[in-house]
Amino acid sequence: MPLKEVTGMELTKREVQGKQVDVVKIDHMENTDVVTSYILCPISTLQILINFLKDTTKDLEVNPEELDPLSAQVGMLIYSGMDSHAIENMLNISHKDLDEIYNKLLKIGLIDVVFVRKEVQLTPKGVRFITDSVKPPSP
Repeated sequence: MPLKEVTGMELTKREVQGKQVDVVKIDHMENTDVVTSYILCPISTLQILINFLKDTTKDLEVNPEELDPLSAQVGMLIYSGMDSHAIENMLNISHKDLDEIYNKLLKIGLIDVVFVRKEVQLTPKGVRFITDSVKPPSP
């Protein structure tokens, strides 16, 4: 697993063959899913491993002061699988406001752009087509 895909880690206990043993629990991304892996080895090696992982993934940590409550809430809604339109409706915010929040989240590395939504309007040619299409047929 690439270290840049690690989303969390901790030294914890798990039951293995009926006994509670120390393990390192690592949460990481695989495609768009969060997956949990466990590593079992002697406790001294586990401590070295957890220290190494914490040190090498330090740049993935976020200072909570970097996010205002609304931006953090948008992040949680993205994590839960909501799309932009649903987020706008749920939080009662405009598309422009959501774009500003997305820009904040992009700037601090919390999100990636996967799709750009287009806002469109009809051209004169489009208006003509539509108005001609809805006219009743000529006798």
